[in-house]
Amino acid sequence: MKNKNTENKPGTVHIPDAELEVMQALWQSDKPLLIADIVRNIEKSHKCTKASVHILCDRLAKRGFVSIELVDDGPVAYKKVTALMTENRYRAFEADNIVNKVFRGSWKNLMASLIDAGTISGEELKEISEIVNGRNKGK
Repeated sequence: MKNKNTENKPGTVHIPDAELEVMQALWQSDKPLLIADIVRNIEKSHKCTKASVHILCDRLAKRGFVSIELVDDGPVAYKKVTALMTENRYRAFEADNIVNKVFRGSWKNLMASLIDAGTISGEELKEISEIVNGRNKGK
């Protein structure tokens, strides 16, 4: 069973972990970033190079996840990178992907599995219930 968020949307494909770090840096800033800014953000958790971030950004641009603008401000040109996909849209895609692959398209099976495994605390379950009930009231 295919969910509506995964039905052949252009640019909606799994993002490898290294590229996802670039996207997360962009999503955290909520504005376009220079390559050097992305490197500084990623370096908070582990070592990376400007060259590797350039390559990752170019890959993301080819697949439509980011746009790259060349800023020619003096003797050196810089790349300004802008996220084209929102974090919420990507999260929805990945969640649907996991549900479709692992739980045969059933969100109920996912939730039951998390509850049975003790992954979701009673407090989190209560919060989820409140979210669901709040959204149902709005319909």
